[in-house]
Amino acid sequence: MDQEATRFDLIQEGILAVYDQENPRAIEYKLESLSSFATRESGHSPVTPRPKLIVMTTPKMHVAGVSS
Repeated sequence: MDQEATRFDLIQEGILAVYDQENPRAIEYKLESLSSFATRESGHSPVTPRPKLIVMTTPKMHVAGVSS
């Protein structure tokens, strides 16, 4: 399989997983597995290095005391 087609397949899998609201760690595992499988099958290294997954959380809100 062509490297570019493989890359687009991985992107599509990631987008669909996010759309399905899968757990970010499950998405990371799935994409790592698919990426390593594609690399082994093609015998080439990935086209570009994979970026580090950053999980963003909602900031904690602190209520400030109001003095009258």
